[in-house]
Amino acid sequence: MRVFAQQQKQQEAINPAFSSLLPKETRFHQASASIRQAREKYGDIISSPTREGLRQASLVVTEACTLEGHVKHFQINRAGRIEKLASRRKRGGLVRPTGDFHTAVSLNQIRQQDQESQSKNNVKMMKAQLREGRRIVNLELSRLKKAYTAAITERRAVGLKRIPRKAWLDLTKQHEEFLILKVQNKEYAALINYKDDPFFFNTTGSRSQHTEEVIQRALTRPHILEQMSECSWGTETDGSIDIVMGPFQDDNDEDEDEEVIEEASQEASQEATQETTQEGTQETLPSLAGDVGSDDEFYSPPSSPTLPRSKSRYHDIQKILADYRQSRNQCL
Repeated sequence: MRVFAQQQKQQEAINPAFSSLLPKETRFHQASASIRQAREKYGDIISSPTREGLRQASLVVTEACTLEGHVKHFQINRAGRIEKLASRRKRGGLVRPTGDFHTAVSLNQIRQQDQESQSKNNVKMMKAQLREGRRIVNLELSRLKKAYTAAITERRAVGLKRIPRKAWLDLTKQHEEFLILKVQNKEYAALINYKDDPFFFNTTGSRSQHTEEVIQRALTRPHILEQMSECSWGTETDGSIDIVMGPFQDDNDEDEDEEVIEEASQEASQEATQETTQEGTQETLPSLAGDVGSDDEFYSPPSSPTLPRSKSRYHDIQKILADYRQSRNQCL
């Protein structure tokens, strides 16, 4: 009955008094005619600013008439635009057959899909129930924490010393409840975050002949893991590997060791030569100073090899900055 009454109320005629409050359709034409009549009748006796105001009012009325025409045209064409949009061709809706296109499925596939969907729905429902239980536990924990905070605030207001949470729980006899809630929260979290995708290693059976050969060859090489990557582990394996730590027989390693030893000996000989040269230079300089101060003829020191000096990076940076400042000043 209520719906019927609302429909009857909607079908009732509109009160004629409301139409008088609406703007007239001929308002723009009346305004334009009035302005034109005022300009023609009083144009000779009014001042220039007033004539300019009448001209601007005429332009505004003309603009309003143009906008009203556009609005009416837009309202009239609304049904046509909706029909055009609805009849527009939809792209991407064409089905094209492919090589793996199947037109039918078997009953077993339908049952399997139904079982998978049911299992997924069951898992979702179980997770939702677990989340709801965890939410209730968290609410209880937050309630206890708020009560503890309020108790601490009261003790501070009175001037008493602050007590830890454990002592407060023991005092209020809520220690067991708090521990139970903490344990339940951890259990809920473990159940919610559990992922049912376990994996295992098959350690039953025996190794193949190729696997045994690879293991034996890998035990005599320094890079055991790289050698074991060549092993084709089959279903028959027990997963046990014996790794022997001992001297490895590898010709390539011996050659590399000899090269390293030769390089080390060459570097040592070079360092010894440089140290000897530095000591000889330091011992010669004092004697030269004494000889030059005497009345004997001028003594020219023997030429010694110059030692390489590392270039200071600070001076290089200062030079680059000076060049940059000079070029910048020239540009300015």
